[in-house]
Amino acid sequence: MRFCFRCSTKAGRLVRRTCPALDQVREKKVARRKAKQGKKRDKHNADRRVRAEKMFQRFKKLKSWPQSLDDVTIRVTRVRSGGQSGYAYIERRHITLRVVDNDAEIGALLLHEMTHHACPTDEWHGDIFRAVLTDVAHEVLGEHFQLDSAKLHSVYDGLDIAVREGFKRKFANPGAA
Repeated sequence: MRFCFRCSTKAGRLVRRTCPALDQVREKKVARRKAKQGKKRDKHNADRRVRAEKMFQRFKKLKSWPQSLDDVTIRVTRVRSGGQSGYAYIERRHITLRVVDNDAEIGALLLHEMTHHACPTDEWHGDIFRAVLTDVAHEVLGEHFQLDSAKLHSVYDGLDIAVREGFKRKFANPGAA
């Protein structure tokens, strides 16, 4: 390793000596790699958004919804860290999903948030919500969800888990349901 005497005396500490031509080559490689990764990530995010939008349009047409969801819009963003989440903005008739690249998770979250829009505004995860989610999940997945509430910490959590597992089975075996 070499040090630049002139730069070291100015800085008051040892400064490594580097070749400017090699530095330029390295910087160009790093810039190309970042640009390539950015394009790949953008394409990946666009694919996820398209799949979620198609699923959303299909779910809007289900017969089990107690009211029309034609005016509800959707936005899909990627998860930077942690788990996925969804938000139903009832007044704005909008859904935002932050999801991983997993169709089963997208489907389960989408049904859950769409159920919020189909229920009365003061009904969050109560009896009406669970009944609507059960009916819609049955229509989509073709499964009946019967939960033993005595064994579950919460009936709502158990229903959400059952729907998510149903989607995982469906996407693991697309010819089934």
